[in-house]
Amino acid sequence: MIILVSAKLTDMKNIAILLAVLYCLPASAQDSITRAVVPQTSVKKHVTLDENSIVRDSAGNRYDYDAWHNLYITGKYRMITKRDVPGEYFLVKLSQEELDRRAESMPKPRETPWFTTGAPVDAFKIKDINGHTFSLKDMQGKVVVLNFFFVDCAPCRQEIPDLNTLVSSYSNNSDVVFLAVALDDKYRLKDFLKENPFSYPVAADGRWLTEKTGITSFPTHVVIGKDGNVLFHTAGGGPGVFHWLKKSIIQATGS
Repeated sequence: MIILVSAKLTDMKNIAILLAVLYCLPASAQDSITRAVVPQTSVKKHVTLDENSIVRDSAGNRYDYDAWHNLYITGKYRMITKRDVPGEYFLVKLSQEELDRRAESMPKPRETPWFTTGAPVDAFKIKDINGHTFSLKDMQGKVVVLNFFFVDCAPCRQEIPDLNTLVSSYSNNSDVVFLAVALDDKYRLKDFLKENPFSYPVAADGRWLTEKTGITSFPTHVVIGKDGNVLFHTAGGGPGVFHWLKKSIIQATGS
């Protein structure tokens, strides 16, 4: 379900789209609720968009609910109305400049209750599905970027393309180590990765590690600096997460 908050703005330059943080719980992914500010009327009101709402692309083609909803919650699109087409909404893709500007204006994502900025993470050792061992102790002196997820978590799946872009940008930097820890077993995970390629090395059966650290919401992200202390941590999806992951890595590496 999408809830649009409509208001007439005197300064049209600063129309913001506010995305609710998306969380997944281990048992099932929660429904997402997104709030947006749309110039439309002088009276502020809530407009609920659901399966019956008419949402079109810029060419006027109508989306089905799943298509527009999944695009909108990525934070890469905005919803607009047109006075000559009342009751209909148009989904417009943001330019890279708009995405960058929005990311810069967003507040830092909320920190998790299970990690502490400036404090170390308890040592652990785990193997990825290809048999490679990752030891936090052995990775001291490197920047470690952790992702915790499970395959049925919708926000976890939605952020994979952005995370792959992040990995690609540091493919030639051996001082940055990426690792994803999944709750699922290796066999289910391998089937998932065939359809959803993920550039992070992925460890299966990671529930023991999430229980050890206290993680209960997904996806959870952690960036650990070269000194072994946490630089950034957050849970949930949203466009601001990618920006702050990258910003934290740049802070840790200087590039």
